[in-house]
Amino acid sequence: MRSRRDSRIASCGKHIARNSWLDHKGHRFDDKYKMLSNAFNKGGIEAVDELLEKAVKKSIEAKELREEGQKKIKCKLIKA
Repeated sequence: MRSRRDSRIASCGKHIARNSWLDHKGHRFDDKYKMLSNAFNKGGIEAVDELLEKAVKKSIEAKELREEGQKKIKCKLIKA
């Protein structure tokens, strides 16, 4: 279960975080662990799992939107 959570955090972290920033060298940081901690403090591991499920759904939706956008661009290029 833990490895599954770890992989979800790694793959969907940007959908968990509320804030992200770049340091002076251009490395990206975010507050995903703060959001996970807040969820755990409010509702335990069940709340963390719920937050991860929502992040996975957002990730899938974002991927579908990107793919749909790419299809539209390809269609426009072919028609032109």
